[in-house]
Amino acid sequence: MSAATTKQWNPVPIAAFVVVMFISGFFMTPPDATFSTPFFFNDIVDFSGLYDISSAASYILGTFFTLLTAAIFIPIVKSAGSGNIYFPSLIFLSIVVSNPLSIHFSPYHVEALCLAAAISQYAAITGWKDSAEHYLYAGIFLSVGVCFNPHFFWAALLILAISLLARTEDFSRTLVASILSFIFPFAVVFALKYISGGFHSTLEDFRTFLSQFIEKSPETNFHFSVATLARISAWSILTFICAITRIKFIQRYNTARRLLLFKIMGLLPVILAVTLIFASDSSYPYILPVAVPVTLILNDSASSEKPDRRIITTWSIVIAISLFERISYLL
Repeated sequence: MSAATTKQWNPVPIAAFVVVMFISGFFMTPPDATFSTPFFFNDIVDFSGLYDISSAASYILGTFFTLLTAAIFIPIVKSAGSGNIYFPSLIFLSIVVSNPLSIHFSPYHVEALCLAAAISQYAAITGWKDSAEHYLYAGIFLSVGVCFNPHFFWAALLILAISLLARTEDFSRTLVASILSFIFPFAVVFALKYISGGFHSTLEDFRTFLSQFIEKSPETNFHFSVATLARISAWSILTFICAITRIKFIQRYNTARRLLLFKIMGLLPVILAVTLIFASDSSYPYILPVAVPVTLILNDSASSEKPDRRIITTWSIVIAISLFERISYLL
């Protein structure tokens, strides 16, 4: 990033925004949230206490997983070889802390972490020879994310499919690595469950898990305030502008790695749509997994040598609207 770019994209205002939003979240009264126990994990760990938004463990784990997910963007940017390596972490945090429930641990924290980790593996692909190993790790991360949030299954399959379609050499090796790695975590927990509970109990839990792929809560509390709608609209407009401004750049430098990442980032509307289909409460931190591809899109534009003035202006509007929304909730 050039000196001019660094001056225009000063990280201090965004860092201050993240700190203010994060601290103010502790002074808000979060709504009641009920999350399902991860696949087969109820016999290993009691997640009811971890998901209790009034417990200290919820605050600690929520903060830890959020910061860990933000840190994963550093190697992603390093592999791309451009831009401020810490800026995407700030972008991710600025998106996430806009929802006060995001500081409390939930399945979406694990899903976002696994999604970011999987994308980091795709970003690390530098040639065809070592790509199978990265596809192997990416499949495992995506599978673990599905274990914690079954609704993530469809987005994970789409990511795997797009990553495989991007292959031009050694397709069979990569296909086998992706399929086996995606199945492996399920096989491990299936074996552990079989040892502890027997075949019939394992089979019943597995059927329940499969039904959750398309299950929607019968009770919904899906509504938005005007301030929340304004914030979501502002983030959406900013993402759209950034995506449009980078399409020509991606086409100009049509490397396999950039093309693969761009296709995965293009899954944002699909991930968002799948999330909204199964949404049961608008206060849940659905923004966590969606923030991962959004962060990559926004950072790709921020790393430009000549940032679009429209993007800088929209960034300012987004931050202002988010602050106004938080103030309106605290008053």
